[in-house]
Amino acid sequence: MERRLPPPPVFTLRSANGEVTSVHVANGVQLVSGHANGTVQIWNLKTFRASLSWPAHAKSRVIWIGSREATILSYAREDAIRLWTVVNGQQQEIRSIPVDCCSFCPCDATDKLVATPASDATAYIWSDEVDVDRPTAKIDQREDNCGMIMVIKLIAVKNKTFLLLGYETGTVTISHVESPSEPKAEPPSRLETCLEPVTCLDFHEDTTTGIYGSAGSFLFTFSIDDAGRIFPKLSTGIANPGASSVRIHPGGVYVAVGGWDNKLRIFSWKAMRPLAVIDFHLGSIQGLGFIRRNTDCEGPVLLVAGSRDGRISLWDLYNDK
Repeated sequence: MERRLPPPPVFTLRSANGEVTSVHVANGVQLVSGHANGTVQIWNLKTFRASLSWPAHAKSRVIWIGSREATILSYAREDAIRLWTVVNGQQQEIRSIPVDCCSFCPCDATDKLVATPASDATAYIWSDEVDVDRPTAKIDQREDNCGMIMVIKLIAVKNKTFLLLGYETGTVTISHVESPSEPKAEPPSRLETCLEPVTCLDFHEDTTTGIYGSAGSFLFTFSIDDAGRIFPKLSTGIANPGASSVRIHPGGVYVAVGGWDNKLRIFSWKAMRPLAVIDFHLGSIQGLGFIRRNTDCEGPVLLVAGSRDGRISLWDLYNDK
């Protein structure tokens, strides 16, 4: 059978703020990007231009962008998480959450919770339901010598909230986050199938399975049972070491992996069968997401890839025609 080349991108966004360090899709339809110079941008996918751009972090590298309802969250290295609203086309900072960490670990957020790393290899949970000035839970793995936290992911399994952590030793742990009024967390379940630092992680709640990449040449998938225990599934090799970003299609169709080698790799989600290698960007793929171009949430789901080369590409892959 003749092998088909991947299609060209639907469109390529070019930012005047240079290196793209993070991309996020708010409410499924609004594309937000973070940049190495501390700028946050909101994009209009009808005009393919930035509709709003502001210096959110005083020239400090933006590591993570998140959202909840009408609020955008941004975090930069050696800075706080800043929460923004946009009113009449202008951004307004409404509050901040302190982060005592100087690494490149991102944060994560749900509608009510925010998870942050700390320099002492611990993680904190912040809740809107109690005192916003203090964390409500602490995950501490220092006695297990897991090393520095590299990635954080808040997930839900059977209506319970869990925190996934990936460490520089290659360990991945999952901890049940208790009620926000109780500053406790149950002992974590863990995976130790990887020997390289974990660099990216994603989880698909519908199938209760996830994936993580590392500084090495393998991708690892895992499953989580109803009790919050984590189990290994598959390992898949990639040609060149280093996965900088990973994102699972919301429908579980495929998983996209951004590499240090500037390539975008597509795998089938269930079997991790290689589907395509896209060699388009000139820098590592540092952020991935999925978006619907139409604000009414109709139309095809597009893959978003943000790169160190300052471009954000949009891809229409494996959508039903």
